[in-house]
Amino acid sequence: MIQHLTRKVCLFALSLALLLTSGQTLSVSAHTHNQSSKLPIQLNAKASLSHDPRGMAYLTARSNGLHVIVSLNGLAPNSVHPAHIHSGTCEQSQENTILYSLPNITADKHGLAYLDTTISGFSIPTTALALNVHNGPTLGSATQKVTITCGDIKFAKTRADVTMGPTNDPNEAVSGSATLALKDRVLTVTLSLQGLAPGSTHAAHIHSGSCYRSGPVVHPFPVVTASAQGTAQVTASFNNVDTIPAYGWYIHVHDSADISTQTGYNPISCGNIVRG
Repeated sequence: MIQHLTRKVCLFALSLALLLTSGQTLSVSAHTHNQSSKLPIQLNAKASLSHDPRGMAYLTARSNGLHVIVSLNGLAPNSVHPAHIHSGTCEQSQENTILYSLPNITADKHGLAYLDTTISGFSIPTTALALNVHNGPTLGSATQKVTITCGDIKFAKTRADVTMGPTNDPNEAVSGSATLALKDRVLTVTLSLQGLAPGSTHAAHIHSGSCYRSGPVVHPFPVVTASAQGTAQVTASFNNVDTIPAYGWYIHVHDSADISTQTGYNPISCGNIVRG
C-alpha cells in the first residue's frame, strides 16, 4: 500500500516537472517571438541645419576697461580667427570701422574656442556696436576677411550678453534640413539647403560627434552645388550601414568644395541627427 502510494506521488511530481518545463519553454519562445516582431523594418532620422559657428560673448564694462569672454563652437578644427568690435550693427559690420581689436580666437581640435581678455581704455558709447569674428587665419584676402559669426552688442547698464549668429556675408546664413532612412543596410540621405551663394559648391558630410563638439567624417556627400536661387538638394546612399545611432551623428556643410585650407573648410551650417 505504501509502495503504491509512493509510486503515485513520484509520477505526479514527474508530470508536474514536465508541465512546468514545457510551460517555461513556451513562455520563452513566445517572448522571443514578440521581441523579434518589435524590431523596426526601417530606421528613420532627421536633422535641422542652422548657421555655424555659433556661441555667446559676455561683455562687462569695468574701471580698468572692457572685460570680454567669447565662447564659440562649430569652428574649423585648430583654426585661428581675427576678431574685432566694430561700430554699427551686424547688418552693416563690413562697412563699419574697427574700434577695438581682440586677440585672435583659436579653436581646438573639436572646433571649440574660448577667449578671455580685457580691452583697456573702453567707455560705453551711445552708438551701436557689433562683435565680429572673421574667417582668418589673417585678413590677407577677401575670403579671410569674411565675417563668419557676428553679434550686436547692447549694453544693459555695464553688461552685454551677445548671441553670436549668422552674418550677411556670402554663405554665412545657411539653413536647411535632412532626412535619413536605413533599410536593408542601405542608408539613404536627402539634404536640402537654402541661403547659399548662387552657383557655389560645398563639401558636406555626416560626422561623428555633435554640432557642439565636432568629430571625424562618417559618410561624405557628393559635392553640393547651389542653384541660381541659392538652394540645393542632394540625395546620397551609403551601403553596409548597420544602424543610425540615437545620438552622436551630425551633418556639416562647408564653405567650399575644397576643404584643404582653413578658409575652405569653414563650417557654414550644422544639424544634429536625431532618430524618429
